[in-house]
Amino acid sequence: MDLASQLSNLRARADKPSYRTIERLISRQRRQCKMARSTIQEKLSGGSPLTLSQTLAIVDALAEHARLNEIPLPAQEVDHEVWANRLIASLDKKKSAPASAGKVGAAEEIAIEWNLEPLRQAHMIDLVNVVTENRSKPTATWLPRVLREMLSAEMDVTEFLERAAQDSALAVVETLKELEEEFPYSVDSDPWGQHARDGENLRTVGGLLKLAARQHGEEFTPAVIVGMRRTHLGHHVDDYLAQVGTWFAPHRLVRIIDHLEKATLTNDVERLAQRIAKHRAPKRIPDAVRLLMIAEKQVAASIILRTVGDCILWRVEQVVKALLDTSAPEEILYEIALGVPYKKHDEYAKHFEESDLKGFAEIMRKAKMEIPPF
Repeated sequence: MDLASQLSNLRARADKPSYRTIERLISRQRRQCKMARSTIQEKLSGGSPLTLSQTLAIVDALAEHARLNEIPLPAQEVDHEVWANRLIASLDKKKSAPASAGKVGAAEEIAIEWNLEPLRQAHMIDLVNVVTENRSKPTATWLPRVLREMLSAEMDVTEFLERAAQDSALAVVETLKELEEEFPYSVDSDPWGQHARDGENLRTVGGLLKLAARQHGEEFTPAVIVGMRRTHLGHHVDDYLAQVGTWFAPHRLVRIIDHLEKATLTNDVERLAQRIAKHRAPKRIPDAVRLLMIAEKQVAASIILRTVGDCILWRVEQVVKALLDTSAPEEILYEIALGVPYKKHDEYAKHFEESDLKGFAEIMRKAKMEIPPF
């Protein structure tokens, strides 16, 4: 039985009030959710889909009419959570119906993709209402409010962010902008000089950035980067590129760099290469460098290697070992050595000799001769 039929049955058990009576009761009970008689009739006849607020408004009006006529309905029959579940179930049924039964509208499809079960379990019917009623509107217009309430309740918002990341690249940027306004970016320093980013911003904006990079990074990195800069979110670009640089397989990184070059985002090619060097697992760097060189993107490959040289000693050693395991030629290792700051060459060379990497220690000493001491 569809939702409209269930409401019609409830109307019959409530002594079948007229549409005018239902209109009057809704107007009295819900000043912000008035419904005309024609709308009520259309909804109860199944002429158009019901929203959650409309459903609950009708239920409350029928419950009030039954009470006034001394035939009160059982609490279970007018429980808001019960009717919210029935609405969701009706949308699920429409989505799974065969094509011959008619296509579900885009607005309903979007609503179904949002998992409202956590909100229902927590009896957060007001938020179920927000999501359901705004399912056809841009995510940016309502998600920050929902996440604010969920974080206040110490709930996990990951699943909502995963769904938001599935929007178009530009829609994601708009959502990032609105989340940043709701959860402002800030970095505080403690007396020990440690820097800590605001936790709510990290969980919301940072979480969506991470998921969006994985969802849209291969094709739409230029669009996302430019979109963030145009909406004053440029301070997040490096975080986004770090996610791209660590997530994608080497052949996809080649395509991403190609997209950046075609968009004349030359500085971002360099930033991405630097993020690859600093954040990608050491064992995954050799293949990335090799494919970039095969694709004739030597500049990006060189930036990766030289940035590795400027990392902490442990990371330099791990990448060097990974390159040696793949029989990388000496010129590749030499690029790393050129990236090591001049004053650290002797220290590093000594360390690599003691670590049984004497060959690379010698390369370090050769590189020192070519680097100016300033």
